[in-house]
Amino acid sequence: MSRVDALRRMLDSRPGDPRLRFGLALEYLKEGALEEAVGELRTYLAATDDEGNAWGRLAAALGELGRRDEAREAYRQGIDSAERHGHPTMADEFRQAMDAICEVHSYDCPCIVSFAIDGGNPAFLEWIGAEVAKKYGLWLEKAGISDR
Repeated sequence: MSRVDALRRMLDSRPGDPRLRFGLALEYLKEGALEEAVGELRTYLAATDDEGNAWGRLAAALGELGRRDEAREAYRQGIDSAERHGHPTMADEFRQAMDAICEVHSYDCPCIVSFAIDGGNPAFLEWIGAEVAKKYGLWLEKAGISDR
């Protein structure tokens, strides 16, 4: 019997035991079964006040699956949890991981849309404004398009 099977059996008899859920998630991670690991980690996190470790594992798995926005959110939750439980080093590691995700995020596929922006992440909005002004400012002026 595999470790996954053994943990599933134990969970059948003790479904409310978060430690078994976390153990199963770790086994799924070892096997590379990332979707299953994500599911188990989410269930575990919904049932416990994790100190940060599970949030980091969830974020890493989501990142490997290419779900960068979800990974960043998991890291944010992990930072909050780590700080709340007195783990500043873990919180810093999560911040560094978030920065790395932002650096590798692909914008190879251009987004061509039109919509009003009435709020958002200030750093992102500044970046968008600067990029648009830098690349298209003169063209927008000549076309009679303003940001007002």
